[in-house]
Order: sequence, then C-alpha cells, then structure tokens
Amino acid sequence: MSTTTETIPSAAMSVAGVQPRDWTCPFCSLLCDGLALAPGPVLQLRGGDCARARAGLAAFDHPAAAASCVDGVPRGLDAALDAAAARLAAGR
Repeated sequence: MSTTTETIPSAAMSVAGVQPRDWTCPFCSLLCDGLALAPGPVLQLRGGDCARARAGLAAFDHPAAAASCVDGVPRGLDAALDAAAARLAAGR
C-alpha cells in the first residue's frame, strides 16, 4: 500500500470542482493504490505520473459503457459473478 503524500488528493482539487476518489490502478501487476480519478467524460489520473495508467485511462470509455460479460457474451451481473466464482473455485 502506498503511503506517499503525493498520491493523496489535495483539498484544492475538491475546491476546483474535481471530486477525486480512492482508486487502485489495474493496468499492471503493481496495483498502485492511493491514486484518484477525476470524473468526467474522459477519466484522468490524479496523484501519479504513470504513463501506463494514463494510456489505459485514455483508452477506456466512460464507466457507463461498461457491461458484464461471460466469454465475450453480454450477461447480467449475477450471471457474470456466478461464472467468476465458478472459475475461481475450479482453480483451487
């Protein structure tokens, strides 16, 4: 877990209209945390300067476009969670 202060959103960002939230970056195996995202039409990284995270966010559509799938086929959230649980259980 990160403990550096540069990854913690500043109060000035909230005043400027940005509402950061805690976030763990999924774009590499380091899973850096303590970062923040600035919500909006394009997600922007706040509190870090990782080129991989910035490129990953730039390629990501708005979160409203995200949908659950099983093997590339759109499924409801419950069906997707059941499939994920079955795969995790099979890996034991």
